[in-house]
Amino acid sequence: AKPAVGPLYDYAMLYWTDHVQYDGVASSLGSMLNEFLDPTSERYFIWSRAASTNQPRMGHLNWLWARWALDHPFLWAALFGLQEPVRAMTSKDLTCCTIHSSQFDLNALHLSAAGGRFDMVKLLLDLKIPIDGVDRSKRSALHLASMEGWADIAGLLLIHGADVHARDDRKQTALHYAAEDGGTQTAEVLLDHGADIHACDEDNRTALHCACFWGSADTVRLLLERG
Repeated sequence: AKPAVGPLYDYAMLYWTDHVQYDGVASSLGSMLNEFLDPTSERYFIWSRAASTNQPRMGHLNWLWARWALDHPFLWAALFGLQEPVRAMTSKDLTCCTIHSSQFDLNALHLSAAGGRFDMVKLLLDLKIPIDGVDRSKRSALHLASMEGWADIAGLLLIHGADVHARDDRKQTALHYAAEDGGTQTAEVLLDHGADIHACDEDNRTALHCACFWGSADTVRLLLERG
């Protein structure tokens, strides 16, 4: 028999041990996946469109974020940048923009920003989704775009008025996130929009501390030059 392949199989192989340690997760995840793989369901339609569309930013990272987008087709479509379903759903009911995932309270803007979907972020901003809405860890879309290194999306959010000084529940700004994971270009965009290079988190760490800890030499140089 031909072995199973595809992003869902890859995800299952990597993370099944994480899921089975929690009571009730297997059954709830199983029921969601049954609908998700039902060819007559809306979830299946959106997933099949995403899987069959040539999207250069649809890599392994997006499938990791996808576990938080299974709650609703609107969130799934936003994560994978599928504008047609998003336009169709919001044309009938704009309250789609208020939907959050059951885990971590992620909304469509959070997921599209994390997934690197520039055009989707722009569409959602045009639909007036709150730009500084936060998830359960008080992270904004700017935090998530900065964490994943999407400098263009960080810039778009900032142009539309995102708060560059917003802090998560650990008192970290988007610049801390960029210094840890997001790369030098993202950090530069944030600094160009007034990010406080000396801002400290709850452990009294600046972005420079984070960049040094994670070995981001180019970001360390940038912060030293701008500090």
